[in-house]
Amino acid sequence: MFVYQFLLIIALIVSWLISSDDTITYFRSFLLVSVISELLGKCFISWYGDNSIVYNFYSILTISYYIWIFTLEDEILKKWHLYLIYGVISLLLLCILDGFHHMDFNRYNIGMILVLVLIFRYFYGLLFKSEFSSLLTLPKFWLAVGIFTFYSCLFPIFVLTSRFIVLDLDFASGIYDLVVVGNVFLVLSYLMVILCPRIIKS
Repeated sequence: MFVYQFLLIIALIVSWLISSDDTITYFRSFLLVSVISELLGKCFISWYGDNSIVYNFYSILTISYYIWIFTLEDEILKKWHLYLIYGVISLLLLCILDGFHHMDFNRYNIGMILVLVLIFRYFYGLLFKSEFSSLLTLPKFWLAVGIFTFYSCLFPIFVLTSRFIVLDLDFASGIYDLVVVGNVFLVLSYLMVILCPRIIKS
Protein backbone atom coordinates (compact mmCIF):
# COMPACT_ATOMS: atom_id res chain seq x y z
CA MET A 1 0.00 0.00 0.00
CA PHE A 2 3.01 2.27 0.41
CA VAL A 3 3.27 2.73 -3.37
CA TYR A 4 -0.35 3.88 -3.53
CA GLN A 5 0.07 6.30 -0.63
CA PHE A 6 3.30 7.70 -2.07
CA LEU A 7 1.75 8.24 -5.51
CA LEU A 8 -1.33 9.78 -3.92
CA ILE A 9 0.81 12.39 -2.15
CA ILE A 10 2.68 13.01 -5.43
CA ALA A 11 -0.64 13.50 -7.24
CA LEU A 12 -1.76 16.04 -4.63
CA ILE A 13 1.52 17.97 -4.85
CA VAL A 14 1.48 17.95 -8.66
CA SER A 15 -2.13 19.15 -8.72
CA TRP A 16 -1.17 22.25 -6.71
CA LEU A 17 2.06 22.92 -8.61
CA ILE A 18 1.07 22.72 -12.26
CA SER A 19 -2.38 24.29 -12.35
CA SER A 20 -4.48 26.90 -10.61
CA ASP A 21 -7.74 25.21 -11.71
CA ASP A 22 -9.27 21.80 -11.03
CA THR A 23 -9.49 19.62 -14.15
CA ILE A 24 -12.48 17.95 -12.45
CA THR A 25 -14.66 19.86 -9.99
CA TYR A 26 -13.16 19.83 -6.46
CA PHE A 27 -10.64 17.19 -7.51
CA ARG A 28 -7.77 18.68 -5.52
CA SER A 29 -9.96 18.84 -2.44
CA PHE A 30 -10.83 15.18 -3.01
CA LEU A 31 -7.11 14.32 -3.25
CA LEU A 32 -6.41 16.24 -0.04
CA VAL A 33 -9.15 14.32 1.80
CA SER A 34 -7.73 11.06 0.38
CA VAL A 35 -4.22 11.84 1.64
CA ILE A 36 -5.52 12.88 5.08
CA SER A 37 -7.59 9.67 5.28
CA GLU A 38 -4.58 7.52 4.45
CA LEU A 39 -2.49 9.27 7.10
CA LEU A 40 -5.28 8.95 9.66
CA GLY A 41 -5.63 5.28 8.78
CA LYS A 42 -1.96 4.68 9.56
CA CYS A 43 -2.27 6.62 12.82
CA PHE A 44 -5.34 4.67 13.93
CA ILE A 45 -3.54 1.39 13.23
CA SER A 46 -0.64 2.55 15.41
CA TRP A 47 -2.85 3.89 18.20
CA TYR A 48 -5.76 1.45 18.30
CA GLY A 49 -4.81 -1.45 16.02
CA ASP A 50 -7.88 -0.82 13.85
CA ASN A 51 -8.59 1.81 11.19
CA SER A 52 -12.05 0.60 10.10
CA ILE A 53 -13.73 3.78 11.34
CA VAL A 54 -11.55 5.92 9.05
CA TYR A 55 -12.15 3.82 5.95
CA ASN A 56 -15.87 3.47 6.66
CA PHE A 57 -16.33 7.23 6.43
CA TYR A 58 -13.76 7.62 3.64
CA SER A 59 -15.41 4.95 1.45
CA ILE A 60 -18.80 6.66 1.81
CA LEU A 61 -17.30 10.03 0.91
CA THR A 62 -15.35 8.60 -2.04
CA ILE A 63 -18.29 6.78 -3.58
CA SER A 64 -20.56 9.80 -3.06
CA TYR A 65 -17.97 11.97 -4.82
CA TYR A 66 -17.70 9.54 -7.75
CA ILE A 67 -21.50 9.44 -8.07
CA TRP A 68 -21.65 13.24 -7.98
CA ILE A 69 -18.94 13.62 -10.64
CA PHE A 70 -20.61 11.23 -13.07
CA THR A 71 -24.08 12.79 -12.64
CA LEU A 72 -22.94 16.42 -12.58
CA GLU A 73 -23.37 17.01 -16.32
CA ASP A 74 -26.49 14.88 -16.73
CA GLU A 75 -29.57 17.06 -16.36
CA ILE A 76 -31.85 14.11 -15.62
CA LEU A 77 -29.69 12.28 -13.06
CA LYS A 78 -28.51 15.51 -11.49
CA LYS A 79 -32.03 16.21 -10.23
CA TRP A 80 -32.11 12.93 -8.32
CA HIS A 81 -29.13 13.85 -6.11
CA LEU A 82 -28.03 10.22 -6.10
CA TYR A 83 -24.78 11.07 -4.31
CA LEU A 84 -26.76 12.57 -1.42
CA ILE A 85 -29.18 9.65 -1.24
CA TYR A 86 -26.32 7.13 -1.16
CA GLY A 87 -24.33 9.15 1.38
CA VAL A 88 -27.23 9.65 3.80
CA ILE A 89 -28.45 6.04 3.63
CA SER A 90 -24.91 4.72 4.06
CA LEU A 91 -24.27 6.94 7.08
CA LEU A 92 -27.55 5.84 8.67
CA LEU A 93 -26.72 2.17 8.11
CA LEU A 94 -23.22 2.74 9.48
CA CYS A 95 -24.48 4.45 12.62
CA ILE A 96 -27.55 2.32 13.32
CA LEU A 97 -26.81 -1.19 12.04
CA ASP A 98 -23.17 -1.77 11.15
CA GLY A 99 -21.19 0.12 13.76
CA PHE A 100 -18.10 2.22 13.10
CA HIS A 101 -15.63 -0.65 13.51
CA HIS A 102 -17.27 -3.04 11.09
CA MET A 103 -16.57 -2.91 7.35
CA ASP A 104 -19.79 -3.64 5.47
CA PHE A 105 -18.68 -4.72 2.01
CA ASN A 106 -22.27 -5.12 0.83
CA ARG A 107 -22.88 -1.39 1.25
CA TYR A 108 -19.59 -0.67 -0.49
CA ASN A 109 -20.38 -3.03 -3.38
CA ILE A 110 -23.80 -1.47 -3.93
CA GLY A 111 -22.20 1.97 -4.10
CA MET A 112 -19.44 0.90 -6.47
CA ILE A 113 -21.86 -0.98 -8.74
CA LEU A 114 -23.90 2.23 -8.99
CA VAL A 115 -20.70 4.10 -9.86
CA LEU A 116 -19.88 1.52 -12.57
CA VAL A 117 -23.38 1.87 -14.05
CA LEU A 118 -22.80 5.63 -14.27
CA ILE A 119 -19.36 5.05 -15.80
CA PHE A 120 -20.78 2.75 -18.48
CA ARG A 121 -23.43 5.39 -19.16
CA TYR A 122 -20.62 7.93 -19.53
CA PHE A 123 -18.71 5.63 -21.91
CA TYR A 124 -21.88 5.14 -23.93
CA GLY A 125 -22.28 8.91 -24.20
CA LEU A 126 -18.69 9.24 -25.42
CA LEU A 127 -19.10 6.57 -28.07
CA PHE A 128 -22.56 7.33 -29.42
CA LYS A 129 -23.69 10.77 -28.34
CA SER A 130 -20.61 12.99 -28.37
CA GLU A 131 -18.39 14.28 -31.10
CA PHE A 132 -15.12 12.41 -31.20
CA SER A 133 -12.23 13.96 -29.31
CA SER A 134 -8.87 12.67 -28.18
CA LEU A 135 -9.10 10.72 -24.94
CA LEU A 136 -6.04 12.61 -23.72
CA THR A 137 -8.20 15.71 -23.47
CA LEU A 138 -10.80 14.15 -21.17
CA PRO A 139 -9.89 14.09 -17.46
CA LYS A 140 -13.16 12.36 -16.58
CA PHE A 141 -12.34 9.53 -19.00
CA TRP A 142 -9.12 8.77 -17.15
CA LEU A 143 -10.93 8.85 -13.83
CA ALA A 144 -13.54 6.43 -15.18
CA VAL A 145 -10.85 4.03 -16.45
CA GLY A 146 -9.06 4.14 -13.09
CA ILE A 147 -12.21 3.46 -11.07
CA PHE A 148 -13.22 0.61 -13.39
CA THR A 149 -9.77 -1.02 -13.17
CA PHE A 150 -9.64 -0.54 -9.40
CA TYR A 151 -12.98 -2.18 -8.77
CA SER A 152 -12.22 -5.00 -11.21
CA CYS A 153 -9.22 -5.83 -9.03
CA LEU A 154 -11.14 -5.34 -5.79
CA PHE A 155 -14.30 -7.29 -6.58
CA PRO A 156 -12.76 -10.81 -6.25
CA ILE A 157 -11.64 -9.90 -2.73
CA PHE A 158 -15.18 -9.18 -1.57
CA VAL A 159 -16.58 -12.27 -3.32
CA LEU A 160 -13.86 -14.81 -2.51
CA THR A 161 -12.16 -13.90 0.74
CA SER A 162 -15.38 -13.88 2.74
CA ARG A 163 -15.72 -17.52 1.78
CA PHE A 164 -12.12 -18.76 1.81
CA ILE A 165 -10.10 -16.52 4.12
CA VAL A 166 -10.54 -18.79 7.15
CA LEU A 167 -9.81 -21.90 5.13
CA ASP A 168 -6.73 -20.78 3.21
CA LEU A 169 -4.67 -17.82 4.41
CA ASP A 170 -2.18 -18.15 1.51
CA PHE A 171 -5.05 -17.85 -0.94
CA ALA A 172 -6.37 -14.82 0.91
CA SER A 173 -2.93 -13.19 0.89
CA GLY A 174 -2.65 -13.67 -2.86
CA ILE A 175 -6.09 -12.18 -3.43
CA TYR A 176 -5.22 -9.15 -1.33
CA ASP A 177 -2.25 -8.46 -3.63
CA LEU A 178 -4.88 -7.34 -6.14
CA VAL A 179 -5.62 -4.39 -3.86
CA VAL A 180 -2.14 -3.04 -4.50
CA VAL A 181 -2.57 -3.40 -8.28
CA GLY A 182 -6.00 -1.77 -8.21
CA ASN A 183 -4.85 1.11 -6.03
CA VAL A 184 -1.85 1.82 -8.26
CA PHE A 185 -4.05 1.94 -11.37
CA LEU A 186 -6.48 4.21 -9.54
CA VAL A 187 -3.87 6.72 -8.42
CA LEU A 188 -2.23 6.69 -11.88
CA SER A 189 -5.62 7.67 -13.28
CA TYR A 190 -5.68 10.51 -10.74
CA LEU A 191 -2.35 11.69 -12.14
CA MET A 192 -3.73 11.54 -15.68
CA VAL A 193 -6.75 13.61 -14.58
CA ILE A 194 -4.28 16.28 -13.47
CA LEU A 195 -1.74 15.98 -16.27
CA CYS A 196 -3.80 15.39 -19.41
CA PRO A 197 -4.58 19.09 -20.10
CA ARG A 198 -0.88 19.86 -19.61
CA ILE A 199 0.13 17.07 -22.00
CA ILE A 200 -2.15 18.45 -24.71
CA LYS A 201 -0.84 21.99 -24.29
CA SER A 202 2.77 20.81 -24.62
